[in-house]
Amino acid sequence: MIMNQMAAAQKFVAKPIVQQKEKNSFTIEAVRKLPAYKLMKEMFGALIDGTETADVYGATGSGKTFCAAVCFFEDNIYKKLGGDVRMLLSIPMCFATELVANNVKQILDPALSKLVGCAARSRYTDNFQDSKLMIGTTEVILRQIIACLHSKNPQIELQKIIVFIDETHHTSEQNYKLMWFCNYLRGKSYALRVVKMSATPPDASEQIHLTPQRTFSVPVRTFKVTEHYIQRDVYNRSDISLYRLD
Repeated sequence: MIMNQMAAAQKFVAKPIVQQKEKNSFTIEAVRKLPAYKLMKEMFGALIDGTETADVYGATGSGKTFCAAVCFFEDNIYKKLGGDVRMLLSIPMCFATELVANNVKQILDPALSKLVGCAARSRYTDNFQDSKLMIGTTEVILRQIIACLHSKNPQIELQKIIVFIDETHHTSEQNYKLMWFCNYLRGKSYALRVVKMSATPPDASEQIHLTPQRTFSVPVRTFKVTEHYIQRDVYNRSDISLYRLD
């Protein structure tokens, strides 16, 4: 009986395992079919025409993040926005940051994929500082904006970037710090362009300088967030109060 079981086990182990190759679903054609694709093309058109603040709403899975990153390079939009313009895309979670960056690089042509940089925690791609599209965690993007503020000509440097804040419904202190800081800079008359992306439109916002000049929405059912950090709590509880702002 034991010998029969051993023979059966050996036979089972020796049986070859056939792995089926999965078809890659991350293609430019697939991205163009996502619900948010046409919306993002329209939104970038508004930015080219002079819109400085915009909100984009769409359910999780509608393709807001991928379409924003890919459309930045479609039809030379990144050149039409200005030769020196960079897109800073903040994503709250590290694994999502790297996943989005890798998939975007996979979708784009090799020449364009070299213009995509990624930073999550202490992991930076070699081309991050020179990239046209910076995909980073919220803290990384915040520090990039602060670096522009501390440059020799902050008005010009801040005008060269467009900040995309993804998952603004994600109630984290880091997200609120980033939005608070962008609101602060616009309140100081810096020409900073900001696009907020969310699956859930807020009921109200204390960030009056981020009030959208244009709103773009994929028709979906959303669930509003009713609890928010108080702005003074964000300032007092975080180390943002230690940054040299003026």
